[in-house]
Amino acid sequence: MTARQAEVLEMSEDEQPTSAQDGLLSKQPSAPEPDFIEEVWTRGGMTALAGTWVACFALGVLLASRLAPWPEAGGANAGFSVNPPLAPWSGQPANLQEQWQRQPQPWAYVMIANDPPDQSSKPSLWAAMALARSIQQFTAHRMVLLTNYDTFPDGTSVEESFQKLGVEVRPFDTVDIPEHRDKPDAFQASFQKLQAWSLVDLEKAVWLDSDAVAYRSLDWLFLREGMWGGRHDWDCKLSQPFLNSAILSLVPSQQDYDGLLALARRSPQLSVHQVIVQYFRDLHRPISLLTDLEAGYGRCMNSGVPSPYISKEGKKVNGLWSTADYVHKSGGYGTAPDSLHDNICFSHHVTPQKYYVGSTLLNICQFHPLGAHWRMLFCQAASRLSIRDLSVLSFCNDHCYYWGESDDGIRCTSGHIDGTPDYGEYYARVTGVPGPEHEGQRKLDPDPSAVP
Repeated sequence: MTARQAEVLEMSEDEQPTSAQDGLLSKQPSAPEPDFIEEVWTRGGMTALAGTWVACFALGVLLASRLAPWPEAGGANAGFSVNPPLAPWSGQPANLQEQWQRQPQPWAYVMIANDPPDQSSKPSLWAAMALARSIQQFTAHRMVLLTNYDTFPDGTSVEESFQKLGVEVRPFDTVDIPEHRDKPDAFQASFQKLQAWSLVDLEKAVWLDSDAVAYRSLDWLFLREGMWGGRHDWDCKLSQPFLNSAILSLVPSQQDYDGLLALARRSPQLSVHQVIVQYFRDLHRPISLLTDLEAGYGRCMNSGVPSPYISKEGKKVNGLWSTADYVHKSGGYGTAPDSLHDNICFSHHVTPQKYYVGSTLLNICQFHPLGAHWRMLFCQAASRLSIRDLSVLSFCNDHCYYWGESDDGIRCTSGHIDGTPDYGEYYARVTGVPGPEHEGQRKLDPDPSAVP
C-alpha cells in the first residue's frame, strides 16, 4: 500500500478528496487499487484528453478552410492600425477577385473617377482614393471603381493601387445622352451614375459620389428593403422631401438602365435626381429618403440635425454630436449648388482653402470639423499606394500643411500659412478674401500691396 492510499483510508467522510482521480480511489477505500492502476488512469486520461483536443482542432481548421475569412479591414480596430492590411480579405491583392467571389452576397459600393479633358490633375481620382479609404475602415463588402484612368499623375498604376484599398477597378462606359450635349459639363457628368444599373453581376449596389466621406459604416444600406437615397437640402432646412442621388442603394437591372436613359432623352430638362425619382415613381417603386443623420451636406453640419446623444433629462448635449454617416461635400463659399468652391476641404488642392484676412493667411480647412479627418484618410491612402506626386507629398507633410514650411526635402506648394488668426483683427471682425478671389485680384492688380 502506498503512502497516498494509506492517507486516503485514514480520511474522514468530510475530508474525502474532490478531484476526479482521488474520487475514484475514495469510492472503494477498503480495496484500494494497485499503484500501476493509478498511473495508467492518469496517463490514459491525459492521452484521451489530448486526443480529443487534437481532433477538435483539426475539425475547426477544416471548417475554417471552407469559409471566407472575415475581412480584417472592417474589424473593430481597423481604423487604429498603423499599417492595416493591403486588401480587406487575405492581404494578397492578386487574390481579391477570388475572395470576392466567395462572399455570400455579391454586393458592392460603386463610384466613378472621370473628369473633363482639361482636368489634367484628375481630381475625381484623388477623391475616389480618399473615399475608398474611408469606406475600407468599416465595410465587409467589395468596392467597385469605374474609371478609364490607367495611372495617377505621378505614373502610379491605378488598378494595382486601388486593389490595395480593396477596390476592384472596372472600365468606365460613358453614358451618352445626345439631348444633353448643350448642357454644362457638371450636368452631363451627373448622369454618368446611371451606369450603376448596368452592373448586373451585382445583386445590390450602393452608389456614392466621390466628393464625400464615409464617417461611419454604411453597410446597413445593403440590408434595407427597396431603394434609399439622400435628401437634397442645399439650404439646410432639414427633412426635405427631395432626392439627392449622391448616395443611393439600388438593384442593378438592364431594363431599368435602358428605361432611365429613355426618360432622360425624352425629358432633357430634368436633372438626374428628377429622372431617377420620376422613373421609379411611375413604376410604383418609390425611393425612400435617408434621415439627415444618415446622409447630409457638409455645409449643413451645424444646422441642428437631431442627435442620438442626449442628456438623461432628455436635453441636447452641448457640441456637435450629429455628424452624418455620409457627408457630401465639405462646404465652402458660394451659394449655388454647383459652385466651384463648395467642397474645398475634401480636396488636397490648397488654393481654395486659403483665406486672406487682414495681415494673416489662414488655411480655413484647419477650422473645419472634418478637414483634418479627410486629410488623414487621404494621406493614409496615398502612403499605402506609394504616391510620389509633389502636390500630395506637400499636402501630407505636417510642416507644409500647418506652417507652409518646407521639410524633409519636400518643397511646399501651398506657400506660407499662418497657424492662428491675428486676434486683434479677429475681434475687429475684419472681413477676409477667399484664396481663389485673392488670386484673381492679384492677377488683375500686379501690386500685391493693393490686396489685403
